[in-house]
This record gives sequence, C-alpha cells and structure tokens, in this order.
Amino acid sequence: MLHDRTQDIPPEIMAEIFALVVANGQVLILNRDDGYPWTLGHVCSRWRQILWDTPSIWNKIRVESHRFPIRARRYTSGNVLDYIFSKIPGPISLVTSKEELEVVLEHFSRFVELSIIGLGVHQLPSIFNLPESAFALLESFSLSLEGFYRRDTNFTSSPLQNAPSLRCVEYRTHYPTYIPALLLLPWARVEVINVVRMRIPPDVVLGILRSSPHLTSCSLHTCDTPLTSVNSEIVLPVLEVFNIATLDNFDWETFLSPIITPSLTSLILTSPYLPCAPVISLIIRSRCSLQIIDMSDLDLETN
Repeated sequence: MLHDRTQDIPPEIMAEIFALVVANGQVLILNRDDGYPWTLGHVCSRWRQILWDTPSIWNKIRVESHRFPIRARRYTSGNVLDYIFSKIPGPISLVTSKEELEVVLEHFSRFVELSIIGLGVHQLPSIFNLPESAFALLESFSLSLEGFYRRDTNFTSSPLQNAPSLRCVEYRTHYPTYIPALLLLPWARVEVINVVRMRIPPDVVLGILRSSPHLTSCSLHTCDTPLTSVNSEIVLPVLEVFNIATLDNFDWETFLSPIITPSLTSLILTSPYLPCAPVISLIIRSRCSLQIIDMSDLDLETN
C-alpha cells in the first residue's frame, strides 16, 4: 500500500502552502465548491481540517455573484459567505455586491476592508444606521452606488465620522449626484479619498482639504457652485496625488489660490475650461517636484 507523503508534512507547513495557492491572497467565491481553496478540501479530511484551522487563508474574500447560475445565487453566495464567517474568527477583508448585503450587515463589525459593488442609494440607511461600534475595525471602505439620491431620504448622519481606524474611502455613483452624509468622515485621520461622479460643492471640497492634514491621495469631482474667496492657506504637507475634475465653468483661480502642496508628485485637473495661470501659481507656491501633470478636457459623462 502506497504511503501518502503529505501526511508527514507538519500542518503549519501545509497551511503556508495552501495560503500560497489562493490567488492574489483572496478567496474567490464563484460557487459552492469551485476553485481554490475549495478543491483542496476535497482531497482528504486532514487537508480540509488544515484549511479551516488556518484563518489567514479565509480573511480576504471576493464574491462574484454575477458568475453564479441564477437559480443558485442566493444559496452559493450568501450562505457560503455566512458559513465562512461562522467558521473563521477574527477580522476580514471583503469585496462583494448588494446581493450579500444582509450577511454583510450581520457581520459588519468584523470588517477591516469592505467594498460593496452595485449598492442601491436607497439601501444606504441600512449601513449608516448601524451603531458606531460596528465600524471600529474598518480601515478601508468602498461603495459603488446605483440609483438617484432623494433629498427627503432619512439619511443625514454617519457613524463613519467617528470610525477610529478609517484611513481609505472610495465612493462611485452611477449618476452625478451629491450625498452630503457620505462625506461625514474622520478627516483628521483619512489618508486616501476617491470620489467619482459625486458633484461636491467647491466650498465643501476646500473644507475637506483644510480638515485633512494626512491626505496622501485625493481624487474628487466638483461643480460650479459660486466659491467665496479664501484668505487663509490650506497646507497639505503629505499630499502626493491631487485629482480634481469638473464639467462646468469652474473658478479655478479662487479654488487653487489657498492650496499649498509641497509633496505633490501627480497633478490631474479635468475641466472644459482650465487656465494655466492658477496651476503654475500652485506649483511655484508649493515648491513641489511634479512628476506627472495632466490638464485635459475629457467628457466625464462618458468616462
């Protein structure tokens, strides 16, 4: 009778090997038993036990529910995800879609990184009505939103405002809109902000910049709301990437005049009308060493 040599390998070594098998460090949930690490658990009971005894294999998960057979989506995505959460202790990083929202809400306090794709704007209160304690571990938060925001929606506060670990935030809206409550963030701690298609008034943008001394990357869309003159300087000492886009006849001179960015390496400004003078003034005033400067008039509605 042949001897299975893998039985001689210590479980901690097997666990390291299994961790290397997981693509990009993520468990990809395509269906109930397809792909790694699922197939490893089919080899024998010992392998299966090692898999479930190694939380580091399961703490980064990506759900692609659009690839499930329609008749099986609810079972394979939500239930499998819930099963993993019940088996594996500790913090988790998750990329998922709105189909798994119920499971996400149930386990929200365990997420270190969370990205939800295709969430309806009307579903936002279900997340933002969670207690502040549910956001204690969250370091990175990303939402891709669908639908229109109604001003009479009961959504005026955000538990993210006091999230102690939050450092990176990304919002993408399907339609140009402005949802003020999404910008109630712990700006004194945020390091990366990326907001796409959400038209933020320029006064609000400057307020964000003034409150965010630790920003290293900032990407925002703004609009042509009248901007009052700013007398005091806004110094962003560690900002390296600055990306501002607008579709309107924007007052770039007033907007850029108070900003100083000594660490800036990449400046990307997108607008139908973009004069060079305020940009040159920003570069000279900041004494930064730009590596990339992109000034274009792309049609943001089609990008």
